[in-house]
Amino acid sequence: MSGKILELFRERKAFNIFELALRLQVDKNELEKTLDTLLSHGKLRIERKKLPYTDSSPGYRYLKSRSSIRGFYGETYVLNE
Repeated sequence: MSGKILELFRERKAFNIFELALRLQVDKNELEKTLDTLLSHGKLRIERKKLPYTDSSPGYRYLKSRSSIRGFYGETYVLNE
């Protein structure tokens, strides 16, 4: 499976875990184990994205919950070149 993951990263440089799970049609937990292996071997790295809003801003919780799925917030896996 790590070969398929690396092929996807050659097409596009960054993914969040939900996008990868959908593209590969695998379970998120199984995918996390493979991604951890690729991280430990230095093939991938993690970039963290934060929302540009404060915790007290209206709609923060809504944006936080919805945008993590789309990759606007949270951890993004990036190919180490």
